[in-house]
Amino acid sequence: MIEVLIIIVMSVMSYLSLAMADRVNLWPAVQNPALGALLTQILCLLGSSPFVRGIYQIYRRGGKPWYPLNQLVSSMAILAQLMLLSSSIPYLDTRSKSFRAAIEIGEPSISISSDTIAIDGPIGAKTFVSIKALIDQNEVRSIIIDSPGGLINVALQISELIKGKRIAVHVAEHCESACVIIAKSSNHLSASKVAVFGFHRGSSLGGTTSSLANFTNTMATDAMIASLRELGIPNDILDRAIKTSPEDMFYLSASEMYSRGIIDELTD
Repeated sequence: MIEVLIIIVMSVMSYLSLAMADRVNLWPAVQNPALGALLTQILCLLGSSPFVRGIYQIYRRGGKPWYPLNQLVSSMAILAQLMLLSSSIPYLDTRSKSFRAAIEIGEPSISISSDTIAIDGPIGAKTFVSIKALIDQNEVRSIIIDSPGGLINVALQISELIKGKRIAVHVAEHCESACVIIAKSSNHLSASKVAVFGFHRGSSLGGTTSSLANFTNTMATDAMIASLRELGIPNDILDRAIKTSPEDMFYLSASEMYSRGIIDELTD
């Protein structure tokens, strides 16, 4: 009798696992549907093992009548945890790519002369720490920046630092993507007449092929657009930025930015 009951339970769990595999994609990295179904079956069978053990305790070892119910709850909890783990495994590659890309993006050249910091290059993971150290140790009044952009979260940190210290910013040649957040955070933004400003959507450093990457792309874009809107960038520019892919860039000249009141001063 016990063997029949165990077979029935395992058969039901097998059926449920196949139904689940057909409706929920727990294994986005697995291209073969049959392999995905097999992996889901294994998960369900592993999760049901405490319940089967509870039945065995009653019929073979004189366990308590409610023991299988307790074990069923345990089975459901284990199964839920295994499903959560399995669904996160395919995204480990995306997370590791993001971490590597954040390191590989590099750091700008940062120097200080008198009361002016010069920043030339990408906004990397350590850029905020480097700039803050210089500002803490010196009476900084202005920043000259040329940057293709970089990490949005770091740009937002630098933005708050510049706003708090009321530091002026000058763009010599180009300021793109997250760099615009830094530039517009100044209490006085100037640019040379040959300078350009670049705009586009935010992007995930981990790529765009997984649902996690797509989610982080959206989050990055939302954060950047919200910050630029708060800093006074007009909606028509932001709308065009949202329509521009992370691999592309649309530019406005310093003269256009000045004519629209986005920057405060043009210099030769």
